[in-house]
Amino acid sequence: MKETRQKGRLDMGIFKELLWCFVLSFVFLSASVAEGQIPQPARIGGSVTVDGTQLTQATDTGYTFVVTKQDSTAYVPAAQDTDGLNSSNWYIIDIQIYDATTQPGGANPGDTAIIHVYKDGSELSVTSPASGQVTVGSSGSTNQVNLTVVTQREYTLTVTKAGSGTGTVTSSPAGINCGGDCSESYTKGTEVTLTATPDSGMEFTGWSGGGCGGTGTCTVTMNSDNSVIATFTTSLPRCSQCSGDPVVLQNVTFPPGTACECSATTSITLGTGVTIKNGATVIFKAPTVKIQSGFHAEEGSVVNIRQE
Repeated sequence: MKETRQKGRLDMGIFKELLWCFVLSFVFLSASVAEGQIPQPARIGGSVTVDGTQLTQATDTGYTFVVTKQDSTAYVPAAQDTDGLNSSNWYIIDIQIYDATTQPGGANPGDTAIIHVYKDGSELSVTSPASGQVTVGSSGSTNQVNLTVVTQREYTLTVTKAGSGTGTVTSSPAGINCGGDCSESYTKGTEVTLTATPDSGMEFTGWSGGGCGGTGTCTVTMNSDNSVIATFTTSLPRCSQCSGDPVVLQNVTFPPGTACECSATTSITLGTGVTIKNGATVIFKAPTVKIQSGFHAEEGSVVNIRQE
């Protein structure tokens, strides 16, 4: 009986050891399976050409490469290469793929992402792929994306004139004289000052767009494409020579020093014998303005015809 009890205790010890081995194996296997479910990064990499010259390990000092979401917010963890080019003179960036549990700040395959290139902390312009846009690959994928970069980036400033009046907008540095030239490209970071000058008898009533307002000068810092609107209005009294609607003028003289507006909701006809003298400013505004033979505007007069 004594030997039987000892044998039973021995069998129980073996059973416990086997049970622990089973538990440990199960835990290890479960951890391995869970680890296998974590998405692998989507890798991109390629050569970098800056201002026509390919970047190498010998010339990559100060360069960093970052991939962000399309709205320029960062992925978590950050998708970046801050170590410079590899031995093949490539940048390499791993983009973590989204997983609700382990990588909630990652990217979704098929998302549009943006590659940013920096030199000593200043962002350069990626021209290829266009605007730095790339498509995030699938988990574990590797895609070659060669970059073309320029160190000087230009943005376009466009001026639009609005309102019932007329005038000119000019810029400093030069480039805009609107007038006829109402848009110009400027290097990133350039401060462009716009000045509005109303024509005789007109009034400049203010800016909108580009962060500008009021009636003084407008200064725009060119870190993106910008549009500015300059509004001019008519401040002239109605011409005493104009009456009725439609307006039909014949044998009428607008003497020197005249400054007035002739308007109608239908049409204005400028017939024989209508003369605008030197030094006179007259605006003719109607949906239709008809000019017949015999109408004469002397040199030095200002005649503004607005068909609106």
